[in-house]
Amino acid sequence: MSYLLKAGGKAFFIYPAARSVELLARLRENVLEPKYLRPVYPRASENAKWVLVEGVCRGKESLVVDRPLYLEEESGGYTEEVRKMFLWRF
Repeated sequence: MSYLLKAGGKAFFIYPAARSVELLARLRENVLEPKYLRPVYPRASENAKWVLVEGVCRGKESLVVDRPLYLEEESGGYTEEVRKMFLWRF
């Protein structure tokens, strides 16, 4: 993957949370330094289902672990943050 990017180029991934260690290891093996990770939860009462990860080609070591993204309220319906994402326009 890193051969597709210039030094400092970014790649973004959505990956199963249960396999996030594998993703982070593979990124580093391929000269992509993980820079940002955000766990995605279906609901606050459940385990994370996905992780959002940004990797930078030949980047320096540092990783920001952001707050969780919850998709749905416990009572049903999308969270306010997700509703705002759906309303975002190009």
